[in-house]
Amino acid sequence: MAISPLRQQMQDVLQMRGYASRTISSYLSAVKDLSRYYHQSPDHISPEQIQAWLLWQLKDKHLSSSTCHLRFNAVRFLFVEVLDDDNFKHFSFDLPKHQQRIPELLTQREVSRLLSACPPSRRTLLRTCYSCGLRLSELVKIRPQDIDSERLLLHVVQGKGAKDRIVPIPRVLIPEWRFFWSQHRSTHWLFPTAYTRCNKDHFSVSAAQRIYTRAKRAANINKVGGIHALRHAFATHSLMYGMSISVLQAILGHRHLSTTMRYLHYLPYDRQTKSVDLLDHLARIAT
Repeated sequence: MAISPLRQQMQDVLQMRGYASRTISSYLSAVKDLSRYYHQSPDHISPEQIQAWLLWQLKDKHLSSSTCHLRFNAVRFLFVEVLDDDNFKHFSFDLPKHQQRIPELLTQREVSRLLSACPPSRRTLLRTCYSCGLRLSELVKIRPQDIDSERLLLHVVQGKGAKDRIVPIPRVLIPEWRFFWSQHRSTHWLFPTAYTRCNKDHFSVSAAQRIYTRAKRAANINKVGGIHALRHAFATHSLMYGMSISVLQAILGHRHLSTTMRYLHYLPYDRQTKSVDLLDHLARIAT
């Protein structure tokens, strides 16, 4: 299907900047929605019209503040990075305030129940997500050659922000992965869509989400959230067992430490505020 020159130009700039495929799709979809709303090309739409569109999405479509911000960022990318529009740059937009919500945390008992409720043929997928703290897009794209079984390391290729990183692997996963791979022997992916050597497609994001949702339902867990909750659980449980915040930041692939610091909210208050009695330590040394 032919696409407009402007859409192609925006897509090209996004790809050149290294944006993830899902982000590119979301940005193009948002601009398309704006264009349909006014029945005209987006480069002919004024900042005032964009402001009215944002308000309509918030009040009439009842979109969340985070979704409104995402769609504004998409439109902003078009007008600032592609069109270099001065009117847009100097217009003061009113955006909804970000809602600060802490997702519901899965306890270790709940994670155990969830994994036990998952069929054995799919359990490895969820165990990998939890024990390595991977994003869903990273989980489904693990390749056999990314696994260093001797040093117990996983090479995450082109994660969020188009960055590679190294993630430690629990030793118990290695034989589990070997057995799982022996069932399909795909030369392309650890989690292929079908158990065939020639299959070049990895497990889809939606399929992995369905596996998690079914396991959660089977385990009778009613907490809100999708498979990303396993990454949250990994981060919080790791901190509870003494992992440093800087090490966790590197494993999760966060650019800013402040992003990782959010997981401290989950910890019991006494662990966040634990103090050290320096005088007591001095007394022990003196004796």
